Amino acid sequence: MAENLLDAYMVPRIKSAPKPDTVVLELCKQLVQESQTPGIASRNFEKLRPLLEEYAGSLEVLKTGADLLERKRIKSGMLETWTELHTKFPRDGHLLRMRLRWLRRGKYMEEGFIVINQSLPNRAKNVEQAVTALLAYSELQAFGEIDVMMEELLPLHPTDSKLRILYAKNLMRQNRFIDAHMVVKTIDNPARLSAAPRHIIAEIEEQAGFQKSHGADDLVGLLGRLVQRYSDRTPRVRDPKSLGCVVFYTGQLGAGGAERQLTRIAAGFETIRIEKGEMDGVKLTAPFRVAVRHANAESGADFFLPVLENANVETFLCVDTEKPSIQDLNLNDPDFEKLLTFLPADILDNTLRLVPYFRKHNVEVAYLWQDGGILAAALAALIAEVPSVIVSYRGLPPNLRPDLYRPQLEGLYRSMSKVPGVILNSNCIAAARAYAEWLDHPVDRYNVIYNALVPASTAGDARDLQIWQDVETRSADCIHTVVGVFRFDPNKRPILWVKTAAAYLAKHPDTRFIIVGQGSDFAKCTTLIKEMGCEDRIFLVGRSNHVGYWLEKADILLHLAEYEGLPNAIIEAQIAGLPVVATPAGGTHEAMVHGSTGYCLGSNSNPDIEEALSFLDDVLNTPQKAEKMGKRAHKFTKERFTLERALHGNLRLFVDPPH
Repeated sequence: MAENLLDAYMVPRIKSAPKPDTVVLELCKQLVQESQTPGIASRNFEKLRPLLEEYAGSLEVLKTGADLLERKRIKSGMLETWTELHTKFPRDGHLLRMRLRWLRRGKYMEEGFIVINQSLPNRAKNVEQAVTALLAYSELQAFGEIDVMMEELLPLHPTDSKLRILYAKNLMRQNRFIDAHMVVKTIDNPARLSAAPRHIIAEIEEQAGFQKSHGADDLVGLLGRLVQRYSDRTPRVRDPKSLGCVVFYTGQLGAGGAERQLTRIAAGFETIRIEKGEMDGVKLTAPFRVAVRHANAESGADFFLPVLENANVETFLCVDTEKPSIQDLNLNDPDFEKLLTFLPADILDNTLRLVPYFRKHNVEVAYLWQDGGILAAALAALIAEVPSVIVSYRGLPPNLRPDLYRPQLEGLYRSMSKVPGVILNSNCIAAARAYAEWLDHPVDRYNVIYNALVPASTAGDARDLQIWQDVETRSADCIHTVVGVFRFDPNKRPILWVKTAAAYLAKHPDTRFIIVGQGSDFAKCTTLIKEMGCEDRIFLVGRSNHVGYWLEKADILLHLAEYEGLPNAIIEAQIAGLPVVATPAGGTHEAMVHGSTGYCLGSNSNPDIEEALSFLDDVLNTPQKAEKMGKRAHKFTKERFTLERALHGNLRLFVDPPH
């Protein structure tokens, strides 16, 4: 949780409060510059506290405090911190950009556009506002909006070279050098510019020429074309009775369903390797490994790291390793090396770090999880000549989820499907069908292996017990408990969940509602619960490592997601003996049986709340039906979603992949 800078320090400046002098401002600047790691940022924030006290309400000192919290990589509360600071100091461009950055991270793009329009109403006539608007839209990564704005603004300011150079630099960051060249060509007499902008123009001209001559002007399809280079490769022959190094890759190890599955399966395999050395007649000759981009504790990206550590699974953190240069990869192809430089920075960064890692461990199988993981690691696996590359989709495709869509994905996936040794995998039939339809593949190209679930322990830690004691005390007259387990992000619809709970409470005040999870909408839900006066009926537990403890306290699970792959929360609730009420998102129909183990609503895009209330009422107020549903739910999940079944299915994929 972000420190509450506003309550503690953001008081109106009083006459006795001094204005920071040059020495103080230099110290603030130094504290931020030194904070290259979360640990240093934490220590420097403590050094800043006396200044926050002494220079009450100072913009410069408050801004330093917020920047240090940012470098501590805190997530919760940062949007509110930057919003309040920008509201108090609306003319500060840095505060505006940081507010917009967190609106983008929370996927509140429309709100971001409103903030820009309110903050910069005269950008069409005022060049300085136009410059600030360009930087603001860049924070939202709203590149289309920048293009539209600049198409309007450049003719209004025909002699302004600063605006053109800034726009050209923005296009360069997108690797759109040909478009940037068209912009700088409109600058009158560029020879009179200072050295820095002349250098930018020269770089643009050089890069634009290369793009044109090598067909790299279509940058959206560049990654797919780079992958096409391997469409005629011949993967090295492997012994089907022996399995070497398998590396699982995903972006991070936060509290998500895919991350839970990846760690559970990797840990399961490594345990078998250590204890038995073989499985199904296949010798396991090398450790199973996991690679992630990062596992930062401050942001919760290390949530499942202990699972791997307890199973002795080595975890490789890309950000903690020195990044090699493109030349260090020894590709012996200057044009290919040059084309790599046009990749988006995050993709190139991961590629450069993963190629040496894959080579070092002579990886036989690169198991790439989720769209982001595939995007980041697929090219690296091919460059490193990994013979088997498993592309594992864990939800619905990004064409159905605009918030996760990146334009490079379609070209990448179409090219990957044509590369020998690439295996397409999904965790449910619904996701496989959706990807097949999007990419025009036959659905039988996809291997479906259901998630592995194990009964969660019903034990809680001291924090869980304390929270439950408080819940019981405040809702002592309640006879039913409804639970939700999900991230507080827009896809899981936490606000709708809270409103549904309040609607049920209006008729059934003897019911309590509990949500286990954390995320970007947590603060909004907290405020909403207070506004509705439901603090003693709707409880937000936050993140917990003991979900089984909370499931054991409940009578039913309510799940209202808009999009899903194979929803782990539904499976885990059922294996705990709980009926479920859920939207029919993604593979939900494969994870439960409507009318037998619970109820599925008619729509996931526009759920009928009255229908949800009716299903809740039917289960909660018909004890015999609830008991039968719970028993059937437990039996259904225990037979279909076992760890043993998932491990055997994955092993077949590793050693005997379909051709």
